[in-house]
Amino acid sequence: MYGEDFIGRHNDVKAIRQRIIDSPNPNCIGIVGAPRIGKSSLIYQTLIYPEGELLKRRIVSLRINLPDIENYVQFLKKVILEIRKNFQEMSFEDESLSKRFQGILSENLPLFELLEEFKIILIRIRKLNWLVVVFIDEFDAARYIFREDERAFNSLRDLAYDPRWKICLVTASRRTLSEILIKSRADISTFHGIFLNHVLQPFSRNDLVAFFSRAKDIGINLSSQEMWTIWNYTKGHPYLISTWAFHIVNLFLSSKKVDLYKAFKRSEMEFINYYNDIIKLIIDIDNEQGFFSLENLINISLGKKEKLTSPEFSLLNRYSLMEQTKNTGYKLFSPHFEKYITDRGRSLFPTMIGLENKEKYTRISNIYNYYLGNSINTKSYHSEGDIMSEGSFNSNEITQTGNIGVGINQGSIDAENIAGAVYNSSSIEIEKKEVLEALETIIKILNSSSLNEEEKEDTTSCIETAKREVEKEIPKKEKIIKNLEWFKETVESLNDSTEAVQGIVSKLKGPCIVLAKALNLSFLIF
Repeated sequence: MYGEDFIGRHNDVKAIRQRIIDSPNPNCIGIVGAPRIGKSSLIYQTLIYPEGELLKRRIVSLRINLPDIENYVQFLKKVILEIRKNFQEMSFEDESLSKRFQGILSENLPLFELLEEFKIILIRIRKLNWLVVVFIDEFDAARYIFREDERAFNSLRDLAYDPRWKICLVTASRRTLSEILIKSRADISTFHGIFLNHVLQPFSRNDLVAFFSRAKDIGINLSSQEMWTIWNYTKGHPYLISTWAFHIVNLFLSSKKVDLYKAFKRSEMEFINYYNDIIKLIIDIDNEQGFFSLENLINISLGKKEKLTSPEFSLLNRYSLMEQTKNTGYKLFSPHFEKYITDRGRSLFPTMIGLENKEKYTRISNIYNYYLGNSINTKSYHSEGDIMSEGSFNSNEITQTGNIGVGINQGSIDAENIAGAVYNSSSIEIEKKEVLEALETIIKILNSSSLNEEEKEDTTSCIETAKREVEKEIPKKEKIIKNLEWFKETVESLNDSTEAVQGIVSKLKGPCIVLAKALNLSFLIF
């Protein structure tokens, strides 16, 4: 979001302006933060959107999406093309520049000559008192795109450092620039030394209030307790707030009621996928840097006091995954994220790591086994009572043994991330007969139930597809898991307030527990 839709980030906007727009000696800045934290929106709002102000200050700004680029030469040509385009759009004419642009873009020059010609263009631009600002989005991709050319980072540094042809570089990345250099085999470069490293954190409480104040136009007025609940479960992470808000608004438009719980239930798949993306990133950085950040995160969630090294604390703090407590300990940023780590992480994280990293795979598995033993955690993932119990919400529908599990479903996860959790796992023995019997029992329960025909078809089709896959000589684990996840989500989408549905779910518990134990899929437990 940018323009009038842009919210908050006053200190972050100020940092960029002070570094580039308002500085007598503009310099480079790297914006680092979690996936979907708002890095691109921040830079766009500050350095692309205010075109009128930038032109008055004789600043030409452009954006390059690095994953669209194949190599360093193509990157340079794209930058040159965008600079020419900017000057053409503002009808700025300079005969010397026009000829240089035409020549450099029409010829297939080797890198050295391309750089020299580009510098001549930049020298002319600087003499005309213009500053070129290049916003490089998704700069993590430089680890692969620039690794084939050892000169890439050093030549970029030269372009951004020498006052004769200086350009300003602004990068947006999940990793720090030094981490990117190590992966790209350019760790001897001093490229990162010319950048201010600016970590983008989540929204503040005031930003959250400003975000939801816009919903007042359609009649949504959240109470202070509702605002606190949203804050407690998101801690300002913009993506989590926006996906929850989307469902709050949609439900309100159809029912004229604010239902935080139902909206949360509908948005949880996005929450889970967001957590997955961050955990994958941490695993990658741990492997590249030799850190133990994931192990520390798990230990914190399971109640063990951790003494974090400075780099590991910096990494977890960078992505706003934890908070320091009064007794100098740590806790995870939300109860929902903590539940994700303790419940789902046990089967998910070792397989995210992969058996090729046996040492880390074993360490993670041992941590869970030490704290949780070998039993499956049968707690519901999060109930309405869990979300509402800390305030004045109605908490009458707390999950109880024997009643329908009103816990929020865990969402769909890319099945490739849990490879090894079903078939072909070195740690799990599967009795195909037992699994098939459980699936057949579920089908019988659903077909003999009082559900309408559409509901029966929706729920049984997933189970029947999973059953056909199990019957194959070489079943595909991802297909089984995907259909079981769809089944769980479909059941939980039924009207769980009726006695009929509660009775069905009560009958489903037995065969679902059998499947959960046989397939090591705790999300199947109602």
